[in-house]
Amino acid sequence: MNKADCLKKLEGIHIQLRQLEKLMEEKLENERSGIIEMMGESSQEIENKLQYLELASKDKIQRVS
Repeated sequence: MNKADCLKKLEGIHIQLRQLEKLMEEKLENERSGIIEMMGESSQEIENKLQYLELASKDKIQRVS
């Protein structure tokens, strides 16, 4: 595989990672909405769980990139 092919493949992977990141952000936002609607907990407890989900999501994205 030559350098041009490698760069093209790497560009494709980069695009896929960006798409995955966008999907994960959308999923996180959906989970956030669902948690707020479904849980009868205090707003502080909900906020703590949302922060945890955000950190976990960012950690997964960083490991992939």
